[in-house]
Amino acid sequence: SPASRGWSVSSPPSRPERPVLPPALWALVATLGVCRALLAAAPPPALVAACSLVAGCGIAAGCATLGRTRLRGLVAVLVAIGAAATCAALSCALELRRQGELCALLGQSPVSSHVVVVESDLAPGRSGWRGRARLATGGSAFWLLSDVPLSMGERLSCVGRFSPNDDGAWGAASRAQGLAGTVRVVRVLESAPATGAWGAVLLVRSRVLESLDAGSSDARALLAGAICGSTVAMAERGLDEIFATCGISHLVAVSGGHLVLVGAFVGAALSRTRLGLLPRSAVLLASTLGFVVFCGAPSSASRAWVMSLVAELSQLVGRRAHPLSSASAAALA
Repeated sequence: SPASRGWSVSSPPSRPERPVLPPALWALVATLGVCRALLAAAPPPALVAACSLVAGCGIAAGCATLGRTRLRGLVAVLVAIGAAATCAALSCALELRRQGELCALLGQSPVSSHVVVVESDLAPGRSGWRGRARLATGGSAFWLLSDVPLSMGERLSCVGRFSPNDDGAWGAASRAQGLAGTVRVVRVLESAPATGAWGAVLLVRSRVLESLDAGSSDARALLAGAICGSTVAMAERGLDEIFATCGISHLVAVSGGHLVLVGAFVGAALSRTRLGLLPRSAVLLASTLGFVVFCGAPSSASRAWVMSLVAELSQLVGRRAHPLSSASAAALA
C-alpha cells in the first residue's frame, strides 16, 4: 500500500457542512406564497375561511399521527408549514373583509364626514403627492393622493373622492399591500398634527428635517433619508430613481444596516460601563427602538428591530444566535 512504502497519503477533501434550514423558514415561504396569492386574487373571505378550517382539520390529523411515525421530523415540518399557511389564510380573509367594509363605508358616506390620518411620508409623483393613510376610526388603509404635501401623523378633514382598487395589476399590488383603494383629496378643510407620544416623536423628527434642509442639495437629501427615513427630498431631486437604477435603494431604506451602526455606537459606550448583560441589552434595545420610532417606524426597520430582539433574547438565555431563524421568526410575526 502507499502508506507501507512511506508515501504520504492526502485525506479526501471534507465536504462543507450543510446549512441548517429551520422549520420557520419553510413556514415563512408558505406564508408569503399564501398571502401573495390570496391578496392578489381577492377570493370571497368566506371561501378562504372555509378552506382554512379544512386545512386546520388536516393539521390536527397530522399532529395526531406525529408520535406514531418514524418520520417525526418531516411531519413536524409539514405541520408547521400547514399551521403557518392556515394562519396566513385566516389573516388574509380578515384583511379582505376589512377592505370590503371600507369600500362600502366610503361608498355610502362622503370622505368629508370622516377624519383621515396620514400614516407615512407622501412622495411626489406624476399625479401628485401619494402616501398611506387610514380613517381615525380604524379599518383598512388606503392610498392618499394630494396636490399639496402632507406630514406624517397629520389628521385631516377634507373633501375627497374614493375609488376602490381596480382589477388590474396596480389594484392587485395595492390590495397585497393592505390598501383598499385611493382617496383623492380635493380640498383640505381642517388639519392638525399628531398628538401624544407619537406626536412628540414626529415633532422632533420634523425639527431635525428642518435643520438638515434636505431640499437644498443632493447630499442633504441623502442624509435625511439615511437618518430620518424621509425620502421626500430624494424623490423631488430624482435621486430615488438613480438609486433604484443602481440597485442601492436599500442603503436609504432604514433597516438592519442602520440599526447595526446605531447598536455599534451604543454598544461601544455600554462596554465601558459596569452594567450587567441584562441592563446592557435593555439599554441597547431601547436605543435602537427609539431610532426606529424616530424614523417613522417603517416595516423594514421594525422587522430589523424584532430580529435584534430575538438575538438579544437568545444571548440572555445562553443560546447561540442563528440569524436565519431570527429572520424567519421576525418575518412570520
